[in-house]
Amino acid sequence: MIDWLAEVADHTEVFATWRKTRLTTRISFTEPNLGIAVLNGHPSGAAMIPRVYLAAELLPPIWHELQHDVFEDEPSKVWLDFGVNESEVRAAAGRLRERLQQYLLRVGLRHSPAGSEGFRGRQWR
Repeated sequence: MIDWLAEVADHTEVFATWRKTRLTTRISFTEPNLGIAVLNGHPSGAAMIPRVYLAAELLPPIWHELQHDVFEDEPSKVWLDFGVNESEVRAAAGRLRERLQQYLLRVGLRHSPAGSEGFRGRQWR
């Protein structure tokens, strides 16, 4: 998600000047409870509209007051729109990158880290 946000920030000018059809980029996750898209054309004049989609357990208690899709009388997802500029998107990516450094990143493990020296020594990231 961090790399995707950085790429979105790199293309701020495209979002700000696109006038043909709706321009959208999306990132999705294994869990369908959260999705993020970036669209062009915010009414405030901001270059981009990050749209955060929430579903299932992530539905806020006020979901009925928000824009939403309904499937069989139950909300399937709601979304929140935010108008942002390049510096705000870059700042968000930077904050996420800083937060990510607090957690171990498992890469190329050949065995379970539980009880292994790599886990205790924080060698795997």
